[in-house]
Amino acid sequence: MSEENKAFILRFVAEVWNKGSLDAIDELLAPDFTFHSGPDGLPPGREGYKVYMGMNQNTLSDLEMRVED
Repeated sequence: MSEENKAFILRFVAEVWNKGSLDAIDELLAPDFTFHSGPDGLPPGREGYKVYMGMNQNTLSDLEMRVED
């Protein structure tokens, strides 16, 4: 994996998962992003991912992701 890809993943985990920044999703995910693994009924693309992350923040408020390797 390139250093650029590693930096992206670390930033995504830190900003979106750990800080809960839904605004970072628009910056970090492509406009044509498709969210394949979300629950049924979510809007497509980045908007659906924002809803999914909001659900996670409400139910898993103390979750912290850590990249080890």
